[in-house]
Amino acid sequence: MKKNKAFKFIMYILPVLFVLFGGLYLPGLLINYYAQNKVDVLNDVPIENYIGKNSSISTMASLQLTEYERMRLISNSWDGDCTRESSNFSSADAFSMVKLTKEKLHEYYKSSLYPVSFISEEGDDWYSYEAQRFCSTDTTFKTFSAYYWLIKLTKYDSSENHTVLITENGTILYAACDNSLASLGNRKSIVDVINKYKALNIIDKRPNSIVPVPDDTRIPSYREVAFPEKKTSVNVIVIGDDKITNKDLLDYSYSLHSGSTSKSFEYYYVFQTIDYSMFSSKYAIGLIPYEVMD
Repeated sequence: MKKNKAFKFIMYILPVLFVLFGGLYLPGLLINYYAQNKVDVLNDVPIENYIGKNSSISTMASLQLTEYERMRLISNSWDGDCTRESSNFSSADAFSMVKLTKEKLHEYYKSSLYPVSFISEEGDDWYSYEAQRFCSTDTTFKTFSAYYWLIKLTKYDSSENHTVLITENGTILYAACDNSLASLGNRKSIVDVINKYKALNIIDKRPNSIVPVPDDTRIPSYREVAFPEKKTSVNVIVIGDDKITNKDLLDYSYSLHSGSTSKSFEYYYVFQTIDYSMFSSKYAIGLIPYEVMD
């Protein structure tokens, strides 16, 4: 009988003791846990938790970029990380981009903006090539990507070496010719070509203006190529939309000299350089989004 009473007493008192000790010690244990594990500290979410550049949403977002926005991403005026694509393209992709590069340079040649044509009536191909694909992705959310190619063309006798940086849409960002034999001929000024709406992919029917700047202007360069220090001519092209008046376009264009730009316009540095010597000649043309330099 006494054993039953003792057992019942223990069964009644144990829950009370559990509640009592829990109320006394549990808050302290929780505080110690929070302190040791820093669960009250806010940390940055890992970038992998955001949309990756290979996701379908990222691909769709990248397709919505304008060519000007892609060029800003490639030139790093819009902060981007550049990666060399070693396995994400095939030999067929490379061949297609080389073919597109030759076609675009042929347009330059017809407009007297490039000294060599790679397209002949006989269909002969005297040039070997190297092709490398690059990808520039925005550093914030890794959502927007722009792809471009570095193409190198070499004539069979090594008398000509060409270096071309081109977007996958066919905009030539930089083209240079190192010619040890042939003359460059009479190259037209870029300004002449712009005024006739020829060759340059950025030129269409939108209003545009040309702002000459000193030839020794410090121009930003692409990561894969170095622009020549000596330039024959340097200009800034300003392109507006169909709603802008010519007067407003000119006002905005010449405000560049005070370091002022508007997000409603597209701004491009464009330059030519021609360097003759007794035994060789060098030519280069470049196009890069305009940035106010310090």
